[in-house]
Amino acid sequence: GAATLSSTLGVTGAGFFSSTLGVQGNTDITGGLGVTGATTLRSTLGVTGAATLSSTLNVTGAGFFASTLGVQGALDVTGGLGVTGATTLRSTLGVTGAATLSSTLNVTGAGFFSSTLGVQGATDITGGLGVTGAVTFSSTLGVTGAATFSSTTTHTGAALFSSNVNIAGGGLGV
Repeated sequence: GAATLSSTLGVTGAGFFSSTLGVQGNTDITGGLGVTGATTLRSTLGVTGAATLSSTLNVTGAGFFASTLGVQGALDVTGGLGVTGATTLRSTLGVTGAATLSSTLNVTGAGFFSSTLGVQGATDITGGLGVTGAVTFSSTLGVTGAATFSSTTTHTGAALFSSNVNIAGGGLGV
């Protein structure tokens, strides 16, 4: 039958229960807790020491971390990744799909593009512009300062000069 204890129960050997163990109030376990089978906690799990998970962690709701999240190995995110605050990547950033930047892109080192660079809007370059290969302008080329051509220039249309043309050496062939 049922037994009711009004004081402490001390067990020096192992205790085996063939059905559910119900505990009302707090439970303190001085040694380790070994559980075989799935475990359901009906409230918050608080861990004051380190926690080691030897297999996959599945979270069905949001996960919140109040401090740094360290990941050893790859981080695979299915869905979007939202980051609030500055982000530092200590290695190469590889992007497989398109990337949209909604603000300024500052690059400290050189930038290399292995295909066409498309720019919509004005482009300001501080410093020189070095181009290897042919250049095609689809509209007017305006030069505010002096322009130096180190080789032959070819014009297929009219050339208009709004000031003097000085020819130094070689003459003018007409």
